[in-house]
Amino acid sequence: LAARKDELAITRLLLEKGADVNARDDDGKTPLASTVNANMQDMLIRAGGKK
Repeated sequence: LAARKDELAITRLLLEKGADVNARDDDGKTPLASTVNANMQDMLIRAGGKK
């Protein structure tokens, strides 16, 4: 949800605390597939995110 809302600081904190970068939402989308923000996409890709 933080990625979908483009909350960079919250997403960074969640990733630092071990959040699953490839967790899927109720629609089956990963955080990377849910955002169009280039900075968010870059952060998620660097953390190992997949579409």
